[in-house]
Amino acid sequence: LKIPQKLATVGEETNQTPVFIQLDSNQVFLVSDSLEKFAFIGESEAGKKAVKTLRLAAFAPAQVNNPSAAGLEYSIRIYILDDTIAALE
Repeated sequence: LKIPQKLATVGEETNQTPVFIQLDSNQVFLVSDSLEKFAFIGESEAGKKAVKTLRLAAFAPAQVNNPSAAGLEYSIRIYILDDTIAALE
């Protein structure tokens, strides 16, 4: 089990820091020389809330145009996904 360690603080990176981090208004960019697992940990700015945008994807069987089927129950599956194009693919 690998123990998490602090690699960098935004704005305090140097040539010796193993990663470079850039924060934009709604995105975080991380540049690293190696592929590893990373976690971003921080606090919201004073007076602001942290936000993560999600998508809901709902799936149900196709409804048949059949009057005798009226009143039948349907199962609807709802998935919560990250708000990215790749998440739904």
